[in-house]
Order: sequence, then structure tokens, then C-alpha cells
Amino acid sequence: MLLGTDNALNGTNNCTTNPAKLYMQYKCKQTTDELNIKREQGLFISFCACFACLFWLIVVWYLQKTNDVDFMHWDIDNLTSSDFTIECQITEDMWG
Repeated sequence: MLLGTDNALNGTNNCTTNPAKLYMQYKCKQTTDELNIKREQGLFISFCACFACLFWLIVVWYLQKTNDVDFMHWDIDNLTSSDFTIECQITEDMWG
């Protein structure tokens, strides 16, 4: 698409129609102090995000480990004699 053309189908030119708009990009001028403040803020936000992720990983790990211990405790509390029994057919040859 050419600059200033609305589209190739109708061939209108935005530069000659009313109201015509022209967009320019301009590089922002910042002092070194302003740039350093923005960098420090970005560093602080990144540190907080990494700390939150680490904290979340520790919490999830702790919950998984306590859940494993709770399951073992429940399993021991619910131990019955049927956990150690088997059922089999005794034939006459076994008695003989």
C-alpha cells in the first residue's frame, strides 16, 4: 500500500482530500537521570516478580509434601486385615 492512498481499489489519495493527516515519529528525549529512574523501577518490578514466583514455588512444594505425609498418615490409620489377605481355591490335591 502506498503512503497516502486509501486503498488500491478506489484510488483515492488521503494526502489531497480534506482533512489530510500526517503522522510522524519522534524520538523521546530523556535525561540520563530520568532513564536511570526508569531502569531502577524496572529492576525493582522484576525483582518483585521473581520473588513472588519463588515464593509460589515454595508454597506449592510445601503443600505437595504435606499432602504426601497426610496421605501416608491416612493410609496407616485405615489399615485393615483385608489389606494382607488373599483369596484362593484349595483343591483336594493340596490337602493330600
